[in-house]
Amino acid sequence: MVGVCDLFVLFIYSILILKLNIMASVKTLFYLLSILAQPVIAQGFTLVTYNIEDNSAQRSQQIQRLLDSIAEHEPDVVLLQEASARTVVAIQQQAVLSRYQLFAHRLADHSPASGLMILVKPQQAVSGFSYRPIPSEMGRGILQLKLRIAGIWHQLINIHLESADLLGSGETYRRRQLKLLHDLAETAPHIIIAGDFNLATTATEGQLTATQLIDVWTTLHAGEQGATWEPKNNHVTKYFSWFLSPARLDRIWIKSVLTPQSIIRLNVDATPPLSDHYGLLMTMTTPEDSSVAARITSAIRIITI
Repeated sequence: MVGVCDLFVLFIYSILILKLNIMASVKTLFYLLSILAQPVIAQGFTLVTYNIEDNSAQRSQQIQRLLDSIAEHEPDVVLLQEASARTVVAIQQQAVLSRYQLFAHRLADHSPASGLMILVKPQQAVSGFSYRPIPSEMGRGILQLKLRIAGIWHQLINIHLESADLLGSGETYRRRQLKLLHDLAETAPHIIIAGDFNLATTATEGQLTATQLIDVWTTLHAGEQGATWEPKNNHVTKYFSWFLSPARLDRIWIKSVLTPQSIIRLNVDATPPLSDHYGLLMTMTTPEDSSVAARITSAIRIITI
């Protein structure tokens, strides 16, 4: 919203700086107002995180459909969990995603370590790609890189935390893994952590909230469960789904000058299910997207050329 003071400043600017007469200044003022009245087109940043459950060659059709559904949104970044060597082939066959930069730590069998993979649009500036194992009984690790968003370098982390088990050791390892994420978030000025956290409740999340990270789902959908895992769609838990409930296992946590604008679940109604998880699509907008000052400056540059 442009206030009276803003209009007065523009009017005086047009007289003193641009050396226009009163009539020309009035015309200039109306021109500037017409520029400011135009709708703002957000220069947003979009990210998808998805546990794709690519654990069987029999799932090739579902995986291709799942990748097609991601490509429809043309996100700037895609974080995949439970990816495999087959996933790489499927991405190469997908018209949109095959153009993305692919980051993964390949093992001897060409599968991505911990099933983690990051896809980044070709025009996105990237540096500092790395993978490191973390304390785990399931071979879990952290896949990370630095990504330039709106001129600001962000640390981007793809994670798949320890799964639950009958002995309770999964919870112990998750706490240790969350402590590592806490330490990373505490030292990074701008960071995005996303993936499958395997957290059915918020009981162990205090380590992250203490770092100024915000959970995008709870920020934009307070009071909504937002389940991202359906036990009836899992090849193992479907036999026990009568006593298991859907859960919000997948999260996106951010600490950034960018503002989260929306977050939605992907493929909730897909038939047959494309994975036992639903994807998350988040949109953030940069500080200049709705800046009146930036638009005024842009307009003045136009009229002074």
